[in-house]
Amino acid sequence: VHPGGITIDKPLRIEGDGIVLLTGVAGAKAPVVSLVGGADAELVGIALGYGGEGVILGADAQGTFIDCVISDNLEGIRLFDHTHVSLRRCRLSRNEQGGMWLWGAAQARIEECVFTANGAGEGGTAGPGMGVAERAHIVIVNSVVTESGWTGGILLRDSAQAELWGNTIQRNMGAGIVLFDAACTGFSWYRFTGRVQGGHNLISDNGRGNLCPGELGFLTTEGGELDWRW
Repeated sequence: VHPGGITIDKPLRIEGDGIVLLTGVAGAKAPVVSLVGGADAELVGIALGYGGEGVILGADAQGTFIDCVISDNLEGIRLFDHTHVSLRRCRLSRNEQGGMWLWGAAQARIEECVFTANGAGEGGTAGPGMGVAERAHIVIVNSVVTESGWTGGILLRDSAQAELWGNTIQRNMGAGIVLFDAACTGFSWYRFTGRVQGGHNLISDNGRGNLCPGELGFLTTEGGELDWRW
């Protein structure tokens, strides 16, 4: 167990030897790992927990996480700016304000990962299993999103783009996949202006419906696309 916040600004590989847990400091207010400009980090077999964020990326940072566990943070992963993250066979769980948020022009690729019990915070502190906002882009393949809080499994807003193939999205308290748009929020001034494509997803048993709006129904079939970009 290694307490402390780590900031990475260069190419670096960290591989766990046995069970390795990096934990947050300062009363869970600071991120466990920060990737800043110039970072190109690969973490393998590491657990990141008990921080403000498990991982935060800014500027042009890049991160690859393989066989990692990111749990028990206020937020699992947060990306800004022109960052890029790749997750493979990782587990994100019990992150109070959401499993993962993408902002700016961030990009993420998620493969064979499990997001479970994220976003259980009360009221305004809750978050989705995954949230994609502004001009960010996410690709999610063969992954599981389950038991997220009332904000839902996957929340897409602004001009975000998402590709979802072969995922299981079940038993989330909110909707399985929801667009932050007037049809789903009830507020006429919200408008989704992004793009969603994908197919072969299993989406069922979600507390506030499986898909909102219904135009996303193609995600459970052979595939299709919704493009509301201006």
